[in-house]
Amino acid sequence: MPISKSKQILFTIAKFGLIALSCWYLYDRLAADKELIIKTIHDLDILSIAHLCIIALSGAFFNWLTESLKWKIITKPIAKLKLSAAIVQTLAAHAIAVMTPQKIGEFGARPFFFHRVQARKVVAYTMINSMLQLGATLFFSIIGVIYFLVNFREVLYNTDHYPIIGLLIIMLLSLLFFTRRKFRDRIKAFFNVTVFANDVKRSALLSLLRYVIFSHQYFLLLYLFNSGINYLEAMPVLFMVYLFISVVPSVFVFDIAVRGGLGVFFFGLIDVPASSVVLTATFMWLANAGLPALIGNIFVARYKVKRMPKIFST
Repeated sequence: MPISKSKQILFTIAKFGLIALSCWYLYDRLAADKELIIKTIHDLDILSIAHLCIIALSGAFFNWLTESLKWKIITKPIAKLKLSAAIVQTLAAHAIAVMTPQKIGEFGARPFFFHRVQARKVVAYTMINSMLQLGATLFFSIIGVIYFLVNFREVLYNTDHYPIIGLLIIMLLSLLFFTRRKFRDRIKAFFNVTVFANDVKRSALLSLLRYVIFSHQYFLLLYLFNSGINYLEAMPVLFMVYLFISVVPSVFVFDIAVRGGLGVFFFGLIDVPASSVVLTATFMWLANAGLPALIGNIFVARYKVKRMPKIFST
């Protein structure tokens, strides 16, 4: 049955409360970096500003288009989503999740777009979708790890960096564990979810493509702010940055600081100025997190719930 009037009112209050919180968070991040953004744009010429906009916006467009295609494919067993619907769901969920550590808010947001009895399955598909993207990160990080071990072995001899070694070992073991068929079968049995092998393969390929898109977007922005950077040096280091970004827990308020700090550390090994890395991290966040969250908030505001997902009701 449709939810009662009182529950509808409470949901509306909660919805606009989340939108307000999301907008406050985005404003807070913009305010914190306002001077840096204004100074950067002021120092660039017209052509460089055009390049900045093209790289940032086109990268964000293809990034989220690929993510929406993944969502459309992975949810095929329970819904025949149009691409437009998948885009709306993906951006709306992002608008909520951007405020949460490691974007765990997606697990609570996505079920609202499906029938209440499918809520547990939607959570499972969200988990699978996230794991596939993590798998893409781990895949490319192998290149970064090898490059790091070959070229910066002296860093590992410093006892202060032993945690890095342990983290790398955990990540590689996790990759092996997640690919075990027994683990995948247990996930499917617990959530009672259907997963088609061909759909998983297509989503995995899209995850790799999405990684290629945003990693090259990062490189192009970094090159814009520091034209002396070498592609073959920068990409393996970037793979290391994204590996640690994916696994280091971060409270949302410090998300940009964590990303920027990791970038400064690793790119510092190849003599990339910290200012260039911070600028790149800032504009990457604006393009791939800030702007999509603003658009997602519009979709959240227009959404009207008819039934509460079963995981949220008694």
